[in-house]
Amino acid sequence: MKAQRLSAVVISFAVALSATPVLGQLVQLSGGSSTDLQVRGTDNVVDFVPATVSPLPSGDTLVASGPNASATATFAYSDTGFIISDLNYSLGAANQVSTFGQLAGQISFMPLADVIWELDGAYSWDGNWANGVGLFARVTDTGTAAVITLHNYGSAGVLSNVSYTVGVGGGNVFNDVGPTSGVLLAGHQYLYEFGLSVDTNRFSPEVGTATGNLALTFAAVPEPGVLALAGLGLPVLLAAWRRRR
Repeated sequence: MKAQRLSAVVISFAVALSATPVLGQLVQLSGGSSTDLQVRGTDNVVDFVPATVSPLPSGDTLVASGPNASATATFAYSDTGFIISDLNYSLGAANQVSTFGQLAGQISFMPLADVIWELDGAYSWDGNWANGVGLFARVTDTGTAAVITLHNYGSAGVLSNVSYTVGVGGGNVFNDVGPTSGVLLAGHQYLYEFGLSVDTNRFSPEVGTATGNLALTFAAVPEPGVLALAGLGLPVLLAAWRRRR
């Protein structure tokens, strides 16, 4: 009988956790979203490659190229996050003409339930000559015009080996470091804007590379009852069972 009661306590605890409401889709696009990759080669012609980002999930690898310039970036967008990975620029200069690379986008979306958001990423230029290196990410509540977070890191000059980390910053011209996590409200319209760019110096004697990744991800806000139960823990339940014997 005692063993049966103990089993009942353990099973009740497991069932209570598994009964946590499992949310469906966390966010959905609400129109006006775009993503594009572009480079300008030493012929001053821009290769512009757009991405289709609706409906979710959506993903692809973008490739842009020009003389002395190439870029690739992989995007994977779903209701649990907007993820840019494997961004790579290879940029040189010739005939005193600079090259340029940029990944940019804006995503308009609405949470279908309150969600926890987190922004993460890093971006670096590995080379001896660049005019500018920038990382930009902003989330705005379009209904209230409130800026949820802003990260704007920008450097200018004859730049060598520039590195940015979201939440840390490091720009010598712009260094706006905002929150990296928080809660977005169900039914509100939000706009996520981002950009990762580099512009080479036209007298650059060598090819430089820039690499990066950037992700805005979402998770469901746990139910208060589940947090309380998880905090109680199995040892407390077992102690209560022993007292009842």
